[in-house]
Amino acid sequence: MIPSNDILSRFEDLQEQAAQAAANQDLGSIGWWPDQGSGQDGSDIHDVLLESVAYSNEKFGYGGRNDCPRKEIDATGVQVVLRLLDDPASPTGEPRSFKDSQFILVSDSQFATLPETEDKSQGGKQQTRCRITMERFKGFLKTVLQRDDDIADIHAAILALEELRETMDQKGEAIVLKVRLAYGKRNDGSPRPDNVLYRERTS
Repeated sequence: MIPSNDILSRFEDLQEQAAQAAANQDLGSIGWWPDQGSGQDGSDIHDVLLESVAYSNEKFGYGGRNDCPRKEIDATGVQVVLRLLDDPASPTGEPRSFKDSQFILVSDSQFATLPETEDKSQGGKQQTRCRITMERFKGFLKTVLQRDDDIADIHAAILALEELRETMDQKGEAIVLKVRLAYGKRNDGSPRPDNVLYRERTS
């Protein structure tokens, strides 16, 4: 579903960051995730359906420790939900869905006001955080849209994504992606879901 005009207009104010960011398809951890090593041939590579993409008003926050006051600015959230094509461990017999970590995108005008310093008491490297998120988001778009360019125009890419999803839905066809799930580690050493690495679109 195409996002609201309010949300959509915000992507027009992400152009400067988008132009400077390289699409990252090799770099998301909310709720249930497939177990580490449960993918193809014991790997973390899975074939998945793109189940939904939702847009929302969010806050980008930083600070609150290291003597830096907590600060929040308006941002746009993009939540991607995927569903396993093959899920033999599902307790219901139906393939389960899981979320990528949410993309939190700040406008170009807000980005320019964010701190970028080694001094955590002054806010730390918040522009770097935003750049990493933008790179990951562009990697997602580049994979789904099967684009060879680096997608400088995010606004146009969002429209293209929603047009593709609508077209595929009308045809009764699914967008199938090959992804690798990235895991970090919790304090006890157990795997912690991190990000989805979007590799290729296979249908």
